[in-house]
Amino acid sequence: MEVGGSWKIIEFDQTHFPTRLGLCINGVIYYLAASLMSPDTVVSFDVRSEEFNMIIAPELGEFVGFIEYGGKPTLFDYTYLKNGVVDLWVLEDATSWSRKSLVLQPCQLHLVHNNIDEFCVTGTPQNGEIILSPTNGNYPDYMLYYDMPKNDLRKFEFRGLSDHNISYPYLHFTLMNTCESIMRLQT
Repeated sequence: MEVGGSWKIIEFDQTHFPTRLGLCINGVIYYLAASLMSPDTVVSFDVRSEEFNMIIAPELGEFVGFIEYGGKPTLFDYTYLKNGVVDLWVLEDATSWSRKSLVLQPCQLHLVHNNIDEFCVTGTPQNGEIILSPTNGNYPDYMLYYDMPKNDLRKFEFRGLSDHNISYPYLHFTLMNTCESIMRLQT
């Protein structure tokens, strides 16, 4: 049995740097990056063919999450969530994007408190929800769950964390979207 393994360097001559965590969908790794071509670029790497591709993203707002939606890489632009609007930019193929705007019910706008700049996309469970977690303070005492199929926003509060005199340097939630098998690829 071979213990070590080997690394293979794949050359890609387009200068860029990742700005968000990536996704793996059907053997293709996608991540949002900044490049000389555009501040918002999606880079894809096909594991099978070992090829990189750069895709110019649409013009985005300031607050964007990168999620899987309908089995496709999707930009979740929640810049205007405080006004009740979320834009989904779905990558349909290697060059084209489709846009879907979702409008919240007016009775749910109080949940964002006009402070959407203090949230980040923390996870996307398989049920079509987006989890927004506050980034301010030492520890969050709530999260927002945005149900895309129902176009519904709800608040989930944690009770008991701040009731104790325990000093937390920072409590951060990281949620796994799916469990995938990690297997060694032979070269």
